[in-house]
Amino acid sequence: MRQEHYIITSKDTNMEVLEHLSTVSPGNSPTTDEDTVDEDTNIRLDKCMVIGHEDGTGKYRGMCGALICEYRGKMFKVVSGLTDDDRHKPPKMGSTIIFSYLEQAGVPRHPTFKSRHVC
Repeated sequence: MRQEHYIITSKDTNMEVLEHLSTVSPGNSPTTDEDTVDEDTNIRLDKCMVIGHEDGTGKYRGMCGALICEYRGKMFKVVSGLTDDDRHKPPKMGSTIIFSYLEQAGVPRHPTFKSRHVC
């Protein structure tokens, strides 16, 4: 399996994946490289594994409310960034997604779904 570097930028409140930078060997985390951090906002972009789904409430009743993910041995929920289509048909358990986040004490803060990772 191949891991990829991405660089992101902030334009008002919109995050965009700008370009594919390079590939690294499996097992190396792209977050240790400066290329995956936006210098102005300290927002990082990486991949994590979906290990579960949480049911939605309110307007998301009957849909996926959150993706339960694992990243570097830590579990967290990804709620933001999911479209209604993503919520109707969420990424399968065991699949990999690309997400952006702020890092605080090694734990992803404010994780936002960006896309499904295609190997």
